[in-house]
Amino acid sequence: MGKTVPSFRLALESEIGSWSQYRSALKKGDRRVFDELMGHTRAHASASGNAVRTSPFEAMLLSMLIEQQKAISRLKDQLDWLRRELEGLDQGVAVRPIPGWQRSGCVDQDAQRKGREP
Repeated sequence: MGKTVPSFRLALESEIGSWSQYRSALKKGDRRVFDELMGHTRAHASASGNAVRTSPFEAMLLSMLIEQQKAISRLKDQLDWLRRELEGLDQGVAVRPIPGWQRSGCVDQDAQRKGREP
């Protein structure tokens, strides 16, 4: 017996392809962001395939939101850390490097793409 429902990955790529004219109309910088968002949807394709939704776009949006929330959480953690460090400066304590700064994804991605260190 064959599958009666196409794989989610095929449906996802079809959905992404249906946005190609929209993508083409975006400015270059916005196209990069659009491609990054589509990459987030691909990264969550396995989980999305288990969600049994009628529209791949719903799963795509949720995947993008998950990645955005992860980025917000990392930034909040780093902001909290910086606040604590600044409070320490007021008390004469030396500032230390932000722990996990590189590992948390908060690096200059443009510099990385161009082969430079941030």
